[in-house]
Amino acid sequence: VSVGLRETNFMVSPPSCVDKGWLSDVARAVKDGVETRVPVIAVNRITDEQVAEEILQRGDADLAAMGRALIADPDLPNKAAAGRAETIIRCVGCNDGCVGGSARGTGVGCALNPLTGREGMYDLGRVKAPKNILVIGGGAAGMQAALVAARRGHHVELREKSGRLGGLLALAARPPFKQDLDMFTPCLERAMREAGVNIRLNCEADAASVRAAQADAVILATGSVPVFPGFCKAAPNAVTADKILSGEVTPGPRVLIIGGGLIGCETAEFIAGRGSAVTVLEMLPEVARDMEGRTRRYMMPRLKNYGVTLLTGTQVLHIDDKGIVTVKTPDGEERTLPAFDTLVTAVGYRPETRLADALRTAGIAFTSIGDCEHVAKILNAVESGLAAGAARGKAAVNRAPSVK
Repeated sequence: VSVGLRETNFMVSPPSCVDKGWLSDVARAVKDGVETRVPVIAVNRITDEQVAEEILQRGDADLAAMGRALIADPDLPNKAAAGRAETIIRCVGCNDGCVGGSARGTGVGCALNPLTGREGMYDLGRVKAPKNILVIGGGAAGMQAALVAARRGHHVELREKSGRLGGLLALAARPPFKQDLDMFTPCLERAMREAGVNIRLNCEADAASVRAAQADAVILATGSVPVFPGFCKAAPNAVTADKILSGEVTPGPRVLIIGGGLIGCETAEFIAGRGSAVTVLEMLPEVARDMEGRTRRYMMPRLKNYGVTLLTGTQVLHIDDKGIVTVKTPDGEERTLPAFDTLVTAVGYRPETRLADALRTAGIAFTSIGDCEHVAKILNAVESGLAAGAARGKAAVNRAPSVK
C-alpha cells in the first residue's frame, strides 16, 4: 500500500521531514477492508526495525517492507536479529544517493554507505603485507578511509585535532529534520574500534609529526572551513552560518542571510523556527538549487510559512561598518536594505589546505580526500574515503585542491 505523485507533496521515498511509517494508517484502512483475504504490506519511511515492529504490533499491516533502509544497510534484518542493531548504517532520509543518484543517472547508491551499488568495484580483501596507514582528520571521509583500510588488515592510526569525531556532521545534523545524521558518527566510530583503528583525539598533526610517524601511506582528510566574504569584514554583526548552527552565536530578531544555497536555506529555517525574522539574499534566480529535489519541494513551503523573505537575483554591493547593506536588485537598481541585527554568511566552504601545503613543502607524500580535496556533500566524502582505504597503501603528492 503506497501513494505518490510528482505533482503533489505526497511522494514515494519522501525526505526526512516526513514522519516515519507515515502511510501505516492507509495500510490499516486497506487491511480493514480486505480483512484476511489479501495480505497487506506497509511501506514508505519504514526506516528501521522498531518502526516496522510497531506497525505489525498495532495490526496496521501483515508485513512491513523497507526500501531505502535496506539500501543504506542490506544487512539490517540480519544485524537486528543477531542483537547487533548498533552496527546498522541507518537511513537518514537525505535521498542524495538513492533517489538523487537515480535522477542524476549515476545509479542508486547511499550517501552513508559508499558500497551500495558499487559492491564489485573495489578490492576489499585482506592484504598479504599489512602497512602502516596514517589518517589525519576524523570527519566522514577520514573515518571511512580508516575503517576500510583497517578491515583490509592494515595498521591504521587516525588523528583528530579536536576532542570529537565527525567533523562537520555535527553541524549538518542541526537544521530541522536532520537529527538522524547524529547516528552516523557513533556507528563509524564503533566500527573503527572493532576493526582495530587506533583513534587519537586532541592530536593536531604537523609536518614534523607526520614525518616522525614513518607511515607507509598518509591520508589527509582535514576537511573544509567556511568562506567569509571580504565585503563582510567591516560589518560588526557578521558571522558565518556554522556559528549560528553550533549555538556559538545567538542571532538577533532581524537576520539577513547572504547566500541562498542549501546551507543558507537550512540555516534560515533553523533561525526562523526560533522566532527571528529572516531575509535570504541570493545572486541566482532561485534558492536551494544544490538541494536534493524532493527535500527542496518540502522545504520551500515551510520557509514561506515562517515568513522568510527571499531576495533572489540580488547582488551585495557594499556593507559598511554599521552593518548597512547596499545591493543591486534584479532590475539593476541600487537599494539599501533595512538594518539587520545579525548578518549570516552562507556562501560556501573552501578546502582546509594548511597541512597539505606544509607536507608538500616538506616533500612528504600524501593523498587528500573529502573536502580538503574538493568541497562537496557527505556522499562524496564517504566515497573518497572508501577509495582511499581500499587502495594498496600507495600515496602520491596530490594536485592542488579545487574549490566548489
